[in-house]
Amino acid sequence: MEDKLVWTKSKNGVYTVKLGYHSRKSCKSANVARPSSSTVIHPSCWKSIWKIKVIPRVQQFIWRLLSRAIATKAALVRRRRSQDNLCPVCVEAEESIEHVFFHCPWTRCVWFGCSLGARVDISSISNFNAWWILMTNSPQLSKHDLSLICWLLWFIWKARNEMTFDQREPNPNFVIEMARKNNVDFWAHCAKNWKEPLGSRGCDSPGTKWSPPDHVSLKINCDGAFSSYVSDAAIGVICRDFAGSFRWGFVDKVKSISAFMTEALALKRALLSALDLGHDKVIFETDCLSLLLCVQTKSPDKYDWKCRGIIYDIIRLLSSRVGFSLFFSPRGGNGAADFLAADAYKGVCPVGWVQRPTPALLSLLALEAPKTGDGVDNSSISGVTFEGG
Repeated sequence: MEDKLVWTKSKNGVYTVKLGYHSRKSCKSANVARPSSSTVIHPSCWKSIWKIKVIPRVQQFIWRLLSRAIATKAALVRRRRSQDNLCPVCVEAEESIEHVFFHCPWTRCVWFGCSLGARVDISSISNFNAWWILMTNSPQLSKHDLSLICWLLWFIWKARNEMTFDQREPNPNFVIEMARKNNVDFWAHCAKNWKEPLGSRGCDSPGTKWSPPDHVSLKINCDGAFSSYVSDAAIGVICRDFAGSFRWGFVDKVKSISAFMTEALALKRALLSALDLGHDKVIFETDCLSLLLCVQTKSPDKYDWKCRGIIYDIIRLLSSRVGFSLFFSPRGGNGAADFLAADAYKGVCPVGWVQRPTPALLSLLALEAPKTGDGVDNSSISGVTFEGG
């Protein structure tokens, strides 16, 4: 695939005058510089605080930052509570909010060393509130990223206080790890209450169930599990024959930014597995209708530009065998792949090849298998082992 210029603020990567206008308007709004002592809050700041998924204590801390209500050395001097306005860490500059969180050398190490890999441009960050507006309106940052940013701010301030009151030198690596751990633990706790982290599916029809392929073909179903609140996702792939017998399965944890990308990664894995095992006649099924249309029309440019490379790979792999075909399956007919993806997402099964179905998966396969009255012996579903071809 050739390199191509994209407009990152649009989903499909195509620039339009309307998007350019709104982007420019947003930048102008965010770049309205105010004196560092100003407490005038941009209306969008208030809304963004309570939308970010962190514990209430951290939300309240962000509110105090935007209200400029934390006791930096510069603030204490203005209130005539102190005569020393120098940063206690670097002892080189006035300790303003902007200096504490961005300008001080050790905090710049924090931003660059974390998973965001952010390089702090001192000249461009003159007002915390303006920076906050830019971050919360950035299309490149997910909800998970914004949550991590809040945790980083929280632990930077805690490290600063330990230096001020206990003379403990701040450790950037410790701050990064504590922010990461608390962010992961918070979302892991939230995930326990989510019944269905899947999305971007086609409509299901009443009574829809898996249908077997013909006697000379295999059928491979694939599915993905994704949540917009965390960066992890999972995929499940399962292969069966005309009798509904389990041939092989595959599960994996993947990095994804959308439900569409997760479904695309699942389909790509299904194609690669079929080729690796030497299958020639395979019916692939996905329950993501938009993915099917994208591949069949060979028009990835109309969809998320971040997935173009994956879509081009799928089109190439699908056309590499005459006997490969792709169809849409309503969710009711994709239950086994959904089951595998959900188990992988929850971390209750090892990733990689599935050599023997679990009892729960065996029960599901038995329900989906053709009835014995159809002339097919489905007793082979139980006790099957992995087959390499």
